[in-house]
Amino acid sequence: MIRYLARQFHKLGATPNTITLFSLIFSISAGISLFFAINVNCYFIFVLGTEFHGLFLFLLILFDGVDGALARMTDSITRFGGFLDSVIDRITDFIVIFGYFVAYIRFFYWYPFPLLFWVFLAIIGFFMVSYSRSIAEYWGLKETNIGFAARSERLMILCIFSFILLPPVGMMVAAVISNITAIYRISKYTYKLKKNP
Repeated sequence: MIRYLARQFHKLGATPNTITLFSLIFSISAGISLFFAINVNCYFIFVLGTEFHGLFLFLLILFDGVDGALARMTDSITRFGGFLDSVIDRITDFIVIFGYFVAYIRFFYWYPFPLLFWVFLAIIGFFMVSYSRSIAEYWGLKETNIGFAARSERLMILCIFSFILLPPVGMMVAAVISNITAIYRISKYTYKLKKNP
């Protein structure tokens, strides 16, 4: 599917950087959908908004692969493109997490911890998984994509739980698993760096 979409965008004359920037729309749309789903007192809107939230997250995952596929297809891989992709990925991650915060702010308490705890945990986990890998690669480590909760997996967890109408549970699961992955990566990278200083 990713390769097919990359070919279609290539025919339209789109560039990988355009696709990267376009992914911002999906993260913003996911947050808006979730906000209306939770804050409009109508079950139909809740179901529709939650399903659309999952759909926009799925599109975000999809387009996260399309830009790279298009860059490889057109032999247009650049350092700037890689830099832009990483920056936009972090921005969209933050927008997605912030969407949960805004949507559920009036339901401050999520069992067994407050909403802010889960948001804080998710931010740490989401960013440390990616940041630790970037630093490890900077210091020359190879095979750094380890652990379960890489970016696509984290977003897919949110997507699946949204499709089954349990977005807050997805947020909690993603927050916990991402931090476990971050701790696992940091411990592995630390071992490798100490082994080969």
